[in-house]
Amino acid sequence: MSRDRGDSLFCCETGVLETEPVCKAIRDPALINDRRVLANLLDAENSFLPSISYFKCVQKEIKPPMRRILAYWMVEVCEEQHCQSEVLPLSMNLLDRFLSVTSVKKDHLQLVGAVCLFISSKLRETCPLTVEFLVQCADNSIAARNITDWELLVLHRLRWEINAVTSHDFLDPLLHRLSLERYLPPSRIPDVRRQAQTFIVMCSTEFKFVIYSASMVAAASLAAAVQGLLPARREAAMSDIFSQLHRITAVETDLLRSCLDQIEETIREFAEEQANRGSIGATSSDQTLKHSQVETPTDVLEVHF
Repeated sequence: MSRDRGDSLFCCETGVLETEPVCKAIRDPALINDRRVLANLLDAENSFLPSISYFKCVQKEIKPPMRRILAYWMVEVCEEQHCQSEVLPLSMNLLDRFLSVTSVKKDHLQLVGAVCLFISSKLRETCPLTVEFLVQCADNSIAARNITDWELLVLHRLRWEINAVTSHDFLDPLLHRLSLERYLPPSRIPDVRRQAQTFIVMCSTEFKFVIYSASMVAAASLAAAVQGLLPARREAAMSDIFSQLHRITAVETDLLRSCLDQIEETIREFAEEQANRGSIGATSSDQTLKHSQVETPTDVLEVHF
């Protein structure tokens, strides 16, 4: 390789990066199997809880429906860029914690959401979101300079404590420790993870789930996913699932059931909302809740936002 020009190395590497496929991170069995990892997650999760009253005590212009609309936009951005599944939950945690300590005008809310996505992708994504892409997703309603300026503000207000523990972090450690083979064939276990992951994203978009810890949301999401896939003996099986989750996380079963009820209620509300908009139909699988002949809202295979 020629080193006659100072930029030759940079140009060569840039060309390689543009042609090679993106390598996504994979789950590390050593971390999933280690009990110390789960213990550390449980110990650290309370350090990253947002205030549950910031709409009343901090924000003057921002209201819960605005947060929900912003969350849906952030989901669309992650889907457009095929981000890692943990990017969205972390970005919502950063958003809620920032709004817990900083009053924001409603005109700046999308900017804050873009900044939180920007930071989160740097931590959890192989190829982070670019400023230019975020500006494009916002229809040029925010400036690139504002994203970089507000990034420093968000980092300062959060005291650079940005690698938060989220519900997604608990997903694999909990799933690994659940004895689901008693009730589901091995081929359905990946379906449990995929559906639980969808529920975690849904919980991230709804402010009412802020009152629950990350481990509780993850455990309830797994329980909801299992419940929707159980072929029979549902009541006895779910009682055992809740007992297992209690032993693993030390979260009371009553709280887990309460969080599960909230998940089911949110699915019902979403299904009704989509039905009213006329966007549920059998012709498009990407916009369908597969809910025929089901007993609970968690008897669905896919929920799209």
